[in-house]
Amino acid sequence: VGDIYSLYNGIGTQGGYTKLNNDQYRLLFTINGSIKNHSVQAGFEFEQRVDRSFRPSSVGLWNVARLLANNALVLDLNNPILSNQGDTVFYNRTTDISQQSNFDRNLRKKLGLGNGEYIDIDSYDADVFSLDLFSAEELITNNRFVDNADEAYRGYSYDGKKFSKNVNFDDFFSDTLNRPIGAFRPVYFAGYIQDKFTFKDIIFNLGLRIDRFDANQKVLKDKYSLFAVKTKSEVEGSQNIINGGKHPSNIGNDFVVYGQNSLEPGTNILGYRNGDIFYDAFGNEITNANAIIGNGSTVNPIFNDNVAKDRTGTQARISSLSFKDFEPKLAIMPRVSFSFPISDNAAFFANYDVLTQRAQSRVYSSPLSYYNLERKAGGQIIVNPDLNPEKTTDYQVGFKQKVGPTSALTITAFYRELRDQLQFVQVNNAFPIAYNSFQNQDFGTVKGFTFAYDLRRTSNASLRLSYTLQFANGTGSESTSAGNLINLGLGNIIIPNPLDYDQRHNIVASFDYRYGSGANYDGPDNLRRVLQSLGANIILRAGSGTPFSRQSPFAKFAVLNYDERNRQLVGSLNGSRTPFTSNIDLRLDKDFDLFGGVETQKNKYILNVYVQIQNVLNTKNVINVYPTTGNAIDDGYITSSLGLQEVVAESTADSQSLIDLYRIKAEDPNNFSAPRISRVGLIFNF
Repeated sequence: VGDIYSLYNGIGTQGGYTKLNNDQYRLLFTINGSIKNHSVQAGFEFEQRVDRSFRPSSVGLWNVARLLANNALVLDLNNPILSNQGDTVFYNRTTDISQQSNFDRNLRKKLGLGNGEYIDIDSYDADVFSLDLFSAEELITNNRFVDNADEAYRGYSYDGKKFSKNVNFDDFFSDTLNRPIGAFRPVYFAGYIQDKFTFKDIIFNLGLRIDRFDANQKVLKDKYSLFAVKTKSEVEGSQNIINGGKHPSNIGNDFVVYGQNSLEPGTNILGYRNGDIFYDAFGNEITNANAIIGNGSTVNPIFNDNVAKDRTGTQARISSLSFKDFEPKLAIMPRVSFSFPISDNAAFFANYDVLTQRAQSRVYSSPLSYYNLERKAGGQIIVNPDLNPEKTTDYQVGFKQKVGPTSALTITAFYRELRDQLQFVQVNNAFPIAYNSFQNQDFGTVKGFTFAYDLRRTSNASLRLSYTLQFANGTGSESTSAGNLINLGLGNIIIPNPLDYDQRHNIVASFDYRYGSGANYDGPDNLRRVLQSLGANIILRAGSGTPFSRQSPFAKFAVLNYDERNRQLVGSLNGSRTPFTSNIDLRLDKDFDLFGGVETQKNKYILNVYVQIQNVLNTKNVINVYPTTGNAIDDGYITSSLGLQEVVAESTADSQSLIDLYRIKAEDPNNFSAPRISRVGLIFNF
């Protein structure tokens, strides 16, 4: 590990090296019991994870070495040397130790060279170099350590050594040479109890589950500031000269104060902020922060007096003061269901259910994310670990009616409410730079009816037929849905629209016909050996199209991942629909008793031989379309006026050939469902 550098020999190579060391401690306990007519289940779960990773990259390491070597060698401007001709001035090199990098110092010590000798980095073998020659700060500052610097290391040192003891969050800011980052140690706890009982012909099923998740890390105190800030209670009203030397009466004591200069004592107050809402110096709510912009084009929150400064004393430096402990997230999930007979042939049922899910991939944020933010351009993504679990509340009522000796009809109405869904957002007016992140912003509803007919096996046949009418609307179909709007410069827009999975009509039919074996066989005797244990299953699925957003102008969608900023929305978001789809799957199978059908044999060995055909009719279902045309094989570009002009300009020799090739490329197989697929297989049961 100490010689990691040698694994990435060469300039610009894309070598990869990852070390993972993850531990998990888990305790489960369950108990079941019956008390009179109550059937009770209870249990709890405890989980402690320790995630460590080390992900260096080869990209740019050689360039960093060249940059940092010899940086203490400067021209001796105090002792010029005039050439013999008198028209040229020469300077000898001298050493300025104050500018020497750790890499240069350590490398010279390893090579036994003095400070005045020039080092040609490319003249040495790769085995000479290792990551521990650098300081962590040198690798981080030059942004050459990893492809994704925010995930460079945790639980390991910057040069790949596993920590033998816990590392505190504050150590990253206090130990500027090594920038240590501790392992990720989330803690999860859950407990539940469930009781099923009958009361006067009513069957109840009551349950409660409580989840507690602690990310066990630090999070930003204020998403709008990388540095600790002052509130109204900490700033004298006399600094609000614009409002006559006093704070507006509607400004709360916990409102953040903005001024002309963040670090200047006694700076003039320009405005305030409460959560996401900005106010001007008079206390008027404003739609954007332009009215409280101080120096330059950045809003300036007034910093806490304890915010560290750099060596010049003029610029703030990030420290642990900007962070607070993660507040554990508690999720309470009740569950209630009941059913009771209306008559001998009918029953009513209903249930209420709450489900939560914590963010799985966005619960860890490295100190590097915030430390590098000052050096990054706008539009960077900062993971927000301070997220609430996504919540789904489900309501359902239904009626089941017997319509024959072996069949029943079920009608179900459902309503599902989605809350605290994760969404990509843009944090504007943040200091020192605006950035992108995720937060619990989206919501949605799914409602509809399901009509189902069930036929239990009767004369070898069984049938399940269902039709669902559904309406799914919300502010985002997935956690990155708002990315397109942000790229278009529209910001954080929260408008309910049809969700991507809003399929209005859905039909599923499953028909199974199967002969029994032995005494259960009731087929033709002359075909007994052929039909015994033989079955066929047919599944039909059909549904209306799903939403997509029409866009313009015509562009090379079939060839390029076209920039969202070059597109314009036609109509409304998800205002168009893909075509209706249908599909039929077939499975034929037969069991063979390898011991000749001896019914009393204890150890039976059954061989199941099957033939499965998916998409029997080889239907060419359209599942994706080009947003400019709504067509799966034509993006409209090649026949547009712009396309025709560019085709002529690019291919004067044979424009028709270019057109034909483009159309072949446009007919993307990913826009269609899978074709007919046939499988033959064996399943051995014993």
